[in-house]
Amino acid sequence: MQSYCPKHWLIPFSMMLVTLSGCSDDSQKPAQPESVKSVTATSTSSTSNKAAPENYNCGSQTSLNDLMESTWCEAKNAFSLRGADPSTEPAHFASFLEGYRQGINDARQAKSQRINKQSHSLSQHDMGYMDGYHNVLKTMGILTNKTDGNSQADTCEYQKLRQEAEMAYRQSGMNGSNLFLRENFINGFMSGGRTALTLPTSMDAFMGGNKNVEKQQAIAPPPAHSTAMILAFHHGFASGKKAMEDSVRASVEQFMMQMQSPDNLPMPDSDMLEPQAE
Repeated sequence: MQSYCPKHWLIPFSMMLVTLSGCSDDSQKPAQPESVKSVTATSTSSTSNKAAPENYNCGSQTSLNDLMESTWCEAKNAFSLRGADPSTEPAHFASFLEGYRQGINDARQAKSQRINKQSHSLSQHDMGYMDGYHNVLKTMGILTNKTDGNSQADTCEYQKLRQEAEMAYRQSGMNGSNLFLRENFINGFMSGGRTALTLPTSMDAFMGGNKNVEKQQAIAPPPAHSTAMILAFHHGFASGKKAMEDSVRASVEQFMMQMQSPDNLPMPDSDMLEPQAE
């Protein structure tokens, strides 16, 4: 007896096996890790967003109005004055430029200079800082070129008075390294000296016997919580006013002594004082 074995189902079954084996090849491929995808995307993004070095066309009106451009051009000029070329030393100039802008910022806020100018080994950053800081001082008229001591500028009366004010500032115990404080003190010193000659002061009491000294206030007291700049001016004012009063008082005393006849000076004879008969 011949057994019945249907064979028509073998064809669909074999086609199913081929289909499954084909799908399994793609599914078994290793998937790319997420971290690799992230690093690749970040690297591509950072490369495309990398900022180009600053470069401006100095000399235009824009360079005077734009802060970044004007400081870049100023730093480029200062860097060139030091015998360097920004185009051939871009890394050094970048450090110099950063220091230059920090120096300007500190000077703008009237902070003390943070770089010791006496140091002989200054980095590009430090040299830029000093040039930026001093540029603000020169612009404000605080820092001027020193003279040789024999010029007319050194011997004029104003310069002598200024030197006296600088001496008083050094003796005041204030922050000697802050040129802004020093300048405010000097301005106050000179104002106080001028005010001492225009108001009733101790000199008036000395010469006229007036005991009601300083009926009019020389200067209003500084407001509460005043800044160091305002206090420096008031300290200078008081110091200059007192210095002028002491100076004038000493001059008056010297004049009074000269008016007295010295003991060793012979007095004229009485006959010489009598009018001669015609």
